[in-house]
Amino acid sequence: LPNWKSWANRLPRFTADAIEAMLLRLEINENDRQAYFYRLLGGLFGWASYLRREPWSEGTGPGAVAELLAIRLCCDAAIAELAPMPNKSLQEMKSTPVSGHTGGLPLPSNTVEDERVLLAFQDALEDGFARRLLKRLLPSPAPIASRPTVQAIFCIDVRSEPMRFHLESLDPTIETLGFAGFFGVAVDWDANGNSARCPVLLRPGHRLRPHHEPATLGLQPLAKHLQAAPAASFSFVEMLGLGYAMGLLRDLLGLGPAPDEDGREPFDLQRNEGYGIAPAVRVDLAAGILKNTGLGSRLARLVLLCGHESSSANNPHAAGLNCGACGGHSGAINARIAAALLNDADVRAGLAARGMIVPQDTHFLAGVHETVTDEVLYFDKNRVPASHLAEFHTLQQRLVEAGARVRRDRAPSLGLRSDDPSLLTALRRRSRDASEVRPEWALARNAAFIAARRSRTRGIRLEGRSFLHEYDPYADSDGSVLNLILSAPMVVASWINWQYFASTVDNKTFGCGNKALHNRIGDIGVVLGNGGDLRTGLSLQSVHDRNGHWYHEPLRLQVIVEAPRERIDTVLKSQPTVRDLIENGWVRLFALDPDSNDVMRRTALGWEEV
Repeated sequence: LPNWKSWANRLPRFTADAIEAMLLRLEINENDRQAYFYRLLGGLFGWASYLRREPWSEGTGPGAVAELLAIRLCCDAAIAELAPMPNKSLQEMKSTPVSGHTGGLPLPSNTVEDERVLLAFQDALEDGFARRLLKRLLPSPAPIASRPTVQAIFCIDVRSEPMRFHLESLDPTIETLGFAGFFGVAVDWDANGNSARCPVLLRPGHRLRPHHEPATLGLQPLAKHLQAAPAASFSFVEMLGLGYAMGLLRDLLGLGPAPDEDGREPFDLQRNEGYGIAPAVRVDLAAGILKNTGLGSRLARLVLLCGHESSSANNPHAAGLNCGACGGHSGAINARIAAALLNDADVRAGLAARGMIVPQDTHFLAGVHETVTDEVLYFDKNRVPASHLAEFHTLQQRLVEAGARVRRDRAPSLGLRSDDPSLLTALRRRSRDASEVRPEWALARNAAFIAARRSRTRGIRLEGRSFLHEYDPYADSDGSVLNLILSAPMVVASWINWQYFASTVDNKTFGCGNKALHNRIGDIGVVLGNGGDLRTGLSLQSVHDRNGHWYHEPLRLQVIVEAPRERIDTVLKSQPTVRDLIENGWVRLFALDPDSNDVMRRTALGWEEV
């Protein structure tokens, strides 16, 4: 641009002043400004999202994203004022699409597609899915007559649902339940760096650390530091030289690193130097777990708290395969803390003082479900009482069999043979293969969130498409549990659902393209090839199969709640953000009446029959 330097030197010094001045010079009227701002930031969608993240989580103003907006505004103004465009006024420029133009000047309204027909097809697609699903849930649930031998509480993650189905099919005396995988324990886990082990909606209320800091030998700490530095990440292999060659050779041979040991270290709940959990708070946490999981009134002799995790090599998006309820980490430490709390004699005494009785013969066991291989690892097995070993060994055997069935079910979708006797070995190798672009499907094809008694879904193949959260409407007279479910797990599930939806229908804008072309920018994110913008969302390989077909079916989240409509309305009245999600069509909410089996759908106009 001619005279660019002198033009830029005359710009206002402060962000707000620059934005105001450019809007006046570009003659953008007030009614168009918000759309114009969004278009400008959409040109660098990844960086705008990244810069917005921290101020959003802190509840402060726009932060650095306002500075990015000011830069984009100034560049647009510079093009409008300095670019040689003879015989064209500013207004003409604003209404003329320019090939290759990356600025934010609005296009004429007649270039916007009328999407009402597409929305009608989308509604029809989702109506069909919801109708088929609701028909399967309609029969009145039969109560479980006797005390189950074992209860297994899994995360509501859609990958847990097939495991639950097969486990209960193998042994009718085993009962499974669904709960957010952090098990109500929001902790800041300090092992090789702090990390919040809770949903992003929450703040960690407690700090915990291993008994001893994990040993870090050799070049690992240096390599990790260099990889996290955006500039050094391009040259750290050369800097480390031959010391890094063995690791590269291991990855090329598909041997990969061993599974992450996150959450395996011994820990202590005692308060010390700012770490640990105070005794009274432990009782509060345990009471919350029992109430919100629906375990307060009936407990088996052995109760498994099973988190989940995913192992993969050379994967900048590994957090997306781990537990969303645990902040994109393994759920191992949360399950172990929850089990330790519920097994503690002092905690049980405190619960009894509140009228919550945990049977003396109930033992809580922590475990973690590895979702690439569908194996379950158990923690603190040496603490299982001798009197409970028979139940434990039975549970182990049933989970081995259930895992084998799940592997056979999903093998074809990964291009593997269901009848391959070495299927487990192949999946383990897949998790360590640095060239593997699709270690597992993660939460692809997610479509529904069901908050109901397990008797509504037990014995039904839901094909790994539903988040299953335990909810007994008869045990929640004040609606507090439903309020928690709709304002936290359901909201997070809707975020996950929209990440997959948007990455499928518009991967160029909302996804991150071909994983094989990714360049990692420190620990911030990835760019595609030599592109300059951070990429958001999921890679094509997460939603698209190897044969050129879309694997994820883009459906908005179908939320089915077994509860009286009046109770749901009370929650929506107190949770405006949740109400906006429903009334503005981001999720579709259905009420399943626990007494009559009537089904109604909540819209912006109120309840309507289905």
